[in-house]
Amino acid sequence: MALALSEQTIREIEMLAEIHAIDGSALAEKALRKFVHEEKKQIPYQEVEAFRAMHQFLWATRPNQFAAIHNGKFIDHDVDQLTLYRRVAAKFPNQPILIRQILPQADKDRIIL
Repeated sequence: MALALSEQTIREIEMLAEIHAIDGSALAEKALRKFVHEEKKQIPYQEVEAFRAMHQFLWATRPNQFAAIHNGKFIDHDVDQLTLYRRVAAKFPNQPILIRQILPQADKDRIIL
């Protein structure tokens, strides 16, 4: 995959690279890795918010079970946490999945990533 950058961004990267005595590509790589890392850290918070939004339904239909949330959607459930983990990890390899036990209060649940 090739990424296109604006001329202004390229000039700014080149300027910063010169200031820091580093190759422009290395600087861009470092900056993008930092950005991706920060973005990935936000995913669990989004999944927790989705879980909280659907908690009342989950508690009414699957109390005390474990629920798996991916991309803000309820994707699976099981009474056994390990069984659920293995199943969703096989379906969604290398992707963040929130697994939480469905307890009476959403905020009391444990987060299992």
